[in-house]
Amino acid sequence: MLRRTIAFGVVTLTLFFLSWGSSQAQTPNTNAEAEQSDKILFERAMEAINKTQYGAARSLLETLINNYADSAFVSPAKLFIGDAW
Repeated sequence: MLRRTIAFGVVTLTLFFLSWGSSQAQTPNTNAEAEQSDKILFERAMEAINKTQYGAARSLLETLINNYADSAFVSPAKLFIGDAW
């Protein structure tokens, strides 16, 4: 009985530390992906404007503005929406 209790405790602590470590490791990746997402949207919108696909460009820029309000790309995105009309 004592061996089972010790084994259960060891397994529980091991699983706890493994899950805690993996959640800590994922946080920086999520932030990096978020920072790149607004840049990717802006770059795709610029490509669409260069290809005269103005509807697609407006859609991408509006998505950027609505989803990444604190992004550095919001001000240029608002200007380029005007160019895409």
